[in-house]
Amino acid sequence: MGGHKTSVGDGFLCRPGVAAHVRPETHDLHVHSNRSKDVEDPRATFEGLAALGRELGIAIGFADHFEATYLDRPTFCFHPGNVGSYLEAYDRAKAAFPEVTLGIEVEHYPLRPDLNALTAEWLDRHRREFDRVLGSAHFVFDTWAVTWEHDLRLALRVHTYREVLAAYLDGLDSLVGSGVADCLPHADAVFRGNAALMDITPVERAAADARVLGACRRAASLGMAIEVNLIGVADGSGTGPSPPWATVEAVAREGARVFVGSDSHGHDQLPRAAPHVREACARLRRMGARTLV
Repeated sequence: MGGHKTSVGDGFLCRPGVAAHVRPETHDLHVHSNRSKDVEDPRATFEGLAALGRELGIAIGFADHFEATYLDRPTFCFHPGNVGSYLEAYDRAKAAFPEVTLGIEVEHYPLRPDLNALTAEWLDRHRREFDRVLGSAHFVFDTWAVTWEHDLRLALRVHTYREVLAAYLDGLDSLVGSGVADCLPHADAVFRGNAALMDITPVERAAADARVLGACRRAASLGMAIEVNLIGVADGSGTGPSPPWATVEAVAREGARVFVGSDSHGHDQLPRAAPHVREACARLRRMGARTLV
């Protein structure tokens, strides 16, 4: 494998060894391969997804899940014994499809500084291998992922939705301030697909939206790029992107870098997301937004 190094050019991290970095107009920088623990599709390999992306006219950016709680599991793709083979598999795909890029989606734990320290130590060793680091704070009360309806229903047995929402927003602020990531995906993920469970008033929702906007502004001020996440649009669990276009447009007007991510978790999800990805990329171009590609 050798030592992988990255160089910075035009605000963009580029991996060496490929003749030229392709900068397509249509990009999807949040795609999970079957190296992620929640993707079991055997077709969702680096090369399989890269080939499908090219067929769809979309440059794929991978972003597999990194959770420090899995670091001691021998099957975890980012386990010390597996990182080399992971990067080699990606490099094979990169050689055949130069337009692909490699990111990673790391989990931030607001109540577990020990786990965050493990994440930071791992990134100290491997961050140069990646074009971008997406940071997520899915968990509330260190137990339940708000993006899983099953988890959220369990949380609501012992907490109100207001308490869950407050915990999520606190976690979002903690993530932004941690410095662990250079990209902020699905900033208001707590709302995606959870309309039937949201026991809050319109005024409370507006206040939460304002707080998410504030978190995105702080993230942008720290140099983080803001994602237009389309998973809810593509799978029908949401009526718009996460965060909503009003938030994206506000931070883009203020100079933030933005990017599009389908958050696809399987080979079949990419074609469903593709029309929405194209539309979102076109909308960003019409806005004159600063994007990562």
